[in-house]
Amino acid sequence: MDRVDNFFMIITEVFNVPGRGTILTGRIGKGNVSIEDTLYLIDSFGNIISKSITIKGLDIGFSRTRPSTAEEGMNVGLLIGEVDIEIVPGYIVRNLQTQPRKAF
Repeated sequence: MDRVDNFFMIITEVFNVPGRGTILTGRIGKGNVSIEDTLYLIDSFGNIISKSITIKGLDIGFSRTRPSTAEEGMNVGLLIGEVDIEIVPGYIVRNLQTQPRKAF
């Protein structure tokens, strides 16, 4: 398995669940992701908009199970816990193989 080396997902919806955190939904465009992976939020200009985020939970489609890994092409919800920034649809969740620009 390729693991998180090429992970890329465009956020389609954002849900804030009191006591649980923030859930980011979308379809995995590339790579794989697992619970405890460290990823970054990127805006539409390619700027990093947050410090790293850790995946605390996964939900795949309408599945009643809670998998530990999701793969390319799956519609998923990523639980990232509480965040202090506004996350909007269109932002990207990915790992950093190359260093994107930092937001000022």
